[in-house]
Amino acid sequence: MKTPLILFAVSMFLSAFGYFIPVWSDALLLGVPCAVASLWLIWRAWFGGNAYLVDAPKPKRVTKRGQRSRPRVDLNHIQAPAEAEIGARKWVIVDGSNVMHWINNEPNIKPLLDVLERLEHHGYTAGVMFDASAGHQLQGRYGHDGTFRQLLGLPLDRIMVVPTGTVADQYILKAARDFRAKIVTNDRYRDWADDFPEVNERDFLITGWYRDGALFTSLGQKPKRSLRVR
Repeated sequence: MKTPLILFAVSMFLSAFGYFIPVWSDALLLGVPCAVASLWLIWRAWFGGNAYLVDAPKPKRVTKRGQRSRPRVDLNHIQAPAEAEIGARKWVIVDGSNVMHWINNEPNIKPLLDVLERLEHHGYTAGVMFDASAGHQLQGRYGHDGTFRQLLGLPLDRIMVVPTGTVADQYILKAARDFRAKIVTNDRYRDWADDFPEVNERDFLITGWYRDGALFTSLGQKPKRSLRVR
């Protein structure tokens, strides 16, 4: 949140400088657009719903041939949610980029919709996180938080597309730790076990698969009684 506020303050100073001192009027050409842009960033930070996107540093990517890059990102700037928010619901984090490949290992929105419905029946409140490439895989173009809100029918503050150049794994694990939540994924997160040893705990990861077109999960059978949690 600090960066947009600083940008807004500098932009307003430039705009005022250019407005009151005619010889420096060209400063308005820079100050006004920057002020508008910073206001949008401030609005996005307050109402876009995701503290996990605010001031996230861009990591250096180190790749090896034939291996998926999993760059570390410093997420210590993210404040954990309030205790009341954690305790009020039974939280689960869905690895969206993984779950959407559960049918024939091809990108498909259906597994996500099925999983969210199943989690709801089990009494969970779900948040969904995606790699930045998820929209391209599903629709051939970049998909932001609002795109997936429309596709999944979830509130905006329960959806996150991580910054370009990173993978969602670390954000998912951090959110699960903060919310004391389980994770829905078929990924074992072995690369992250040193930083997040809870991935080795029994039942921490909820897995799933399809058989004859039907969804099965490690949660067991679908409960007969629907628990509506939004």
